[in-house]
Formats: sequence, structure tokens, C-alpha cells
Amino acid sequence: MQATPPPVVDRHALLHRLLAASLALWQTDAQLLPRDGQTPLLLHRPAHGEWLGVVAAAAQETPIRWWVVWYRDDPPGAQPVRRKPCASTLGLLRTLREALGVPAQGKARVGAGMATLIGAQAPAGARAATAGGTPAAAGESRQLP
Repeated sequence: MQATPPPVVDRHALLHRLLAASLALWQTDAQLLPRDGQTPLLLHRPAHGEWLGVVAAAAQETPIRWWVVWYRDDPPGAQPVRRKPCASTLGLLRTLREALGVPAQGKARVGAGMATLIGAQAPAGARAATAGGTPAAAGESRQLP
């Protein structure tokens, strides 16, 4: 019996959706520009005249996954002013949030309520482990120390 190949994941489209959702959550004036699958993904802040790009790192640049690039002008043909490496999705989001001047919102929370963020329902009676080892009820979250 032959193994079924894993589904093909369009990482560029997933990253675009994540950045669009993050910009909406952060309520920033930055706009994520459609690029038809091209890199870099571009963010523009018209009020500030700023351009930011998210560029996938080359395979030989491991452990770097993305570069956040600052441009002075519209990027097609513009030279980067600054580049910052990001080794993780969290690092990428943090770098963009800081570049856009969005303040941090507080400590992260862990709990079964996370399922609602990805569009799934937590089953009735579901439990999630917390930092103290005691389970949290479905939909409940507790702040980590």
C-alpha cells in the first residue's frame, strides 16, 4: 500500500492571511498590498510614507525564515534601508508590530479557548493544562506567571 502524499500547503497565502488578520487586530493604518504570490509581501503606511517588506529567507540562511525589510520608496526597484532577520512566525509578528508602533497587549494566555481562534469548537468538558498543572475548563484561560 502506497502512502498518501501530504497536502500541498501554500505558505505564502497562509502568511498573507496571518498578516492581514494581524493588521486588523492591531488596528493600524498599514495596508497589506496584494502581490499575486510574489515576494516580498508589502505593507504600506501612507500616513507615514513607510514601506515594509516580508521576504522569505534563502535555504542557506537557516535558521532565519524571513527578513523584514524597510524601504524608503515603493519597493519595485527601491533599495532596502534596513533588514531584520526573523527566525519564527512569532518573531516576524513581533518585529512588524514594533515597526508599526503597535504597543504590546499584555501576557499570553493558554487555555482551551484557543480553539475559537482557529475556527474550531472546544468539545464540551475539554480541559487544557495550565502553568500550575491544574486543568482549565473549556473556554477558560488563566494567565501564566
